[in-house]
Amino acid sequence: MTTRLPRGSYLTTAEAAAVLKVSVATLKRWAQSDLLPSERTEGGHRRFRAEDVQALAEPLVRQDDPVVSGANLLLGAPDPIAIQAWLQQARRSLGSWWAVARPLRSVVAELLRRSESGALGAIQLEVALDRLRLALLRFCEAYVAPRGDRVALLAAVPGDPLLVAPAVLQLCLPESGWCGEWTGHPQPAQLAHEVRLRPVQAIVVSASMGADPEVVDRYARQLGALAASLPVPVAVVGMGPWPEAAAAAVTRLGSAASVRDWLEQACRGAAAADGRAPGAASPAGLRWDPSMALGHATVDAQHETLFLHAARFLEAVERGEVTDGGREVLGFIADYAQVHFRFEEHLMRDTGFPGVEQHVLEHEGFVARLGELARDVEAAPGRGGLQRLAQFLAGWLREHVSGSDQRIGQHLRAAAAEGGGAA
Repeated sequence: MTTRLPRGSYLTTAEAAAVLKVSVATLKRWAQSDLLPSERTEGGHRRFRAEDVQALAEPLVRQDDPVVSGANLLLGAPDPIAIQAWLQQARRSLGSWWAVARPLRSVVAELLRRSESGALGAIQLEVALDRLRLALLRFCEAYVAPRGDRVALLAAVPGDPLLVAPAVLQLCLPESGWCGEWTGHPQPAQLAHEVRLRPVQAIVVSASMGADPEVVDRYARQLGALAASLPVPVAVVGMGPWPEAAAAAVTRLGSAASVRDWLEQACRGAAAADGRAPGAASPAGLRWDPSMALGHATVDAQHETLFLHAARFLEAVERGEVTDGGREVLGFIADYAQVHFRFEEHLMRDTGFPGVEQHVLEHEGFVARLGELARDVEAAPGRGGLQRLAQFLAGWLREHVSGSDQRIGQHLRAAAAEGGGAA
């Protein structure tokens, strides 16, 4: 049983490590990666609040928690479908992959603690985390990466065997309208070459606790020397042995939430340089509303993505700024809608939705009309044609998602209630 710590007290690094049964080096990495919050004394020493240490010291595997019970699941050589079902339940309970990322880090911490105590071997740890990574990547297949101007390169230090952080980010980024492009284990010079070849807005490099400390230290120094000359911001993430004193041009990030906030700041900075105002509501007022959610994680995430990119296209039309980039956004919407429609149609048929044929006709009508209006614009470029296209896109999305799609949500909830499961 875990000893209760007095609330309001503070622990030193050594004391917190002893309570958590991990090494001091591991605890420092957890503090750097924001898994365990810390404060600094005037002398620069870390101090940890007792309640934060207590929360991490409590048993993380509970039968009534759909997220943290995954530590045992990952170790039990399960069917991959069981891991996906566990993750899907977590996404449904918490509302977004960004929200799921935090408790997933607690699951990883539990596995690390078992490994350091000797209850879990190094190979078992690596296999468990690889199972988690592969399950996360399977969910990525449900998304079409946005093709707009929000591209973040995702990389890991050479030789890093535990790639959970990049997989989490690759899954989370589309929910915020970002395309996370996985580039593998490139050297810093290769990342710079990628930035010169194509439009990129940010670079995020991860290192796990399985990475070689000497490799990470050398990589950090090379990345720091290069980052100052790059036109895009650079950050490092993960529980790996990153040097505590990061280069001025490289941001050290911890939680997934900090990555999301940092990317939004990068987007605002780039927009300010271009004289734009990102995140503003479109003149037509097109904006995703949580009340439109159906309760199905994948469908809701796809709807949010469609609304986000449609709003950006509408803004470009209203401002008379439909350049090639704006047309690229429209092309993404057309491609993404078709992928989303196929997913939704399979879901309706698999669950016996009675209105599936009529719903399919609505999808087909949208694709046909959008294509017709786009061809009109190509044949006779002008503001009038673009505005007709934008008005159709905004009106159809609002009416379809808040109308016809809500009947799917009702059907799924009713089916779940009858079957005793989740929609």
